[in-house]
Amino acid sequence: MSNIQIIIDSTAYFTREEVKKYNIKVVPLSIHFEGEEFPDPFLGEFGDYYERLAQSKDFPTTSMPSTGAFLKAYQDAINEGKEILVLTFSSKLSGTYQNALISAEMVDQDKITVIDTFTAVGNFKYLVLQAVKMVQQGKTRQEIAEFIEDQKTRMDIYLTVDSLEYLRRGGRLTNASAFIGSILNIKPILLFN
Repeated sequence: MSNIQIIIDSTAYFTREEVKKYNIKVVPLSIHFEGEEFPDPFLGEFGDYYERLAQSKDFPTTSMPSTGAFLKAYQDAINEGKEILVLTFSSKLSGTYQNALISAEMVDQDKITVIDTFTAVGNFKYLVLQAVKMVQQGKTRQEIAEFIEDQKTRMDIYLTVDSLEYLRRGGRLTNASAFIGSILNIKPILLFN
């Protein structure tokens, strides 16, 4: 059994079964929507969320995991005698990395490595799966961290959206831009690197 615990935030979107299979600990972001706050669900457990989103005038927001949530995950792993490798969603998009780092400074820094993946979703999940594979191969925390640091510099994300509505509602587009884009049926290709 490995002595390395991989801890991630919820934005890599693993299923509950995958998390169990790969022995990954997830510290979820929180979603605030229509007056409710709930943890970012596992992939496949969004239920009626998207339906509610399409019908609501409210726009959801997220908040990063607290330092307390990371501290608990770290303490649990250390109490099990494990070293910790933490991979987070890009610090360019969230403060999650910062909270993970602050929490690590409050515990035993010699046993925790926190990596800002500078990526999201599919690429983030890929990096986590590579780390899992290396843990299973018996690689050290340092070897895994070096590999992930190298791999993250070689990745870009291209994505497109079916509707400009959520970019508008999220403040990424003006009303006029979204209206014109919708009339012209524009589907932008977004690049994150």
